[in-house]
Order: sequence, then structure tokens, then C-alpha cells
Amino acid sequence: MKGRQRLGALAIAVGLLMVGVGAVGALTEAVRGPISALLATPSPPAASAPTTTPSPEVSPTPTPIPAATPSPTLDRDVLVRTFFADLVTATRERDADSLFGWLHPATVERYGEAACRTFLENREDATFQVVVTSVGEPETWPYTTDEVATTIEDALTVAAQVTSSGNTIERELHVVVLDGAVRWFTDCGTPLGASPAP
Repeated sequence: MKGRQRLGALAIAVGLLMVGVGAVGALTEAVRGPISALLATPSPPAASAPTTTPSPEVSPTPTPIPAATPSPTLDRDVLVRTFFADLVTATRERDADSLFGWLHPATVERYGEAACRTFLENREDATFQVVVTSVGEPETWPYTTDEVATTIEDALTVAAQVTSSGNTIERELHVVVLDGAVRWFTDCGTPLGASPAP
């Protein structure tokens, strides 16, 4: 009887041992799964499809901007003819301010402002007229009056029919274009520093 009891107790002990071993195995497997997952070499991510960069939009060829057109050059012939028409009007109207303002600096330097203004204020000729027949090219010209000479650069020789005191004669007049404006020459009397004529 005692032998059977021992055998039964032994069987129970072996059964409990087997259950314990199974439980330990299950527990080990449960732990191994997460650990092996942590230690496993991560597989490279799946290659994604290449990203296509949209090609830039091609703008149409720009329309070329035309070059700036230079200002037209003043027509020297027209400029001179217009000046003499104005000179005739100013002389007939005794517009001494305009006549003086149009004088070339060499004339004012030779005679002085006071002498030139007096000469122009007293200039009166209702028949005065200038008809330009030709305008020459710029050239050096000796501006000579009262035995005084000054070399003028870029002077224009103007062939004209000049009427004064009712008489018309062919004359060569001279002018210079300075800064787009015509300047003229005349004899205002006695040059500065010279003795008056007897």
C-alpha cells in the first residue's frame, strides 16, 4: 500500500515537473520573440519609385527691345535761315535785348556790353532784310574789325543778299552755332582799349 502511494506521489511530482518545464519553455519563447525582434537587423526600406522633377516651363523668346533712337541732329541750314529771319524781325522792331543776347561772346569781349547795347538800341532800319542763298561748312575764320582780329573756330560762312537803307548787296556773313543756338558778329564801334577814331 505504501508502495502505491509513493508511486502515485512520484507520478504527481513528475507531472508537475513536466508542467513547470512547459511553462518555462512557453515563457522563454514569449520573451525570445520580442528580443529577437529587437536584435534582428532591420531590412532596408523598400526602394521608392524615383521622384520625377517637373521640367521647368520654357518661356517664349522675349521680344527684343529696340535701341533708343538718337535725337535728330539739328539741320544747320534750317537753323541758320531761321536765325536770320529772327534777326531781321528783331532789327526792324528795335529789339535790342534779343539782338544783344544773340551776339557771339567774341563781339562782346571786343567792344564791351555797354557799347554793344548802345549800338543795337540805336540801330534802326525798316528796310533791313537778309535773304540767305547758301550756308557753308564749319571752318576757321578771322573775325576782323577795327584792325583787331580774333580766330573763330567752326564759323559758318553765309552767302546772302542783304538789304540795308534800301540798298541790296551780295555779302558774306559769319555765324557760329553754340550749344544749338546761332551767334552772330558785328561792329559795335570802338574796341575796348583802343582810342576812338578822330
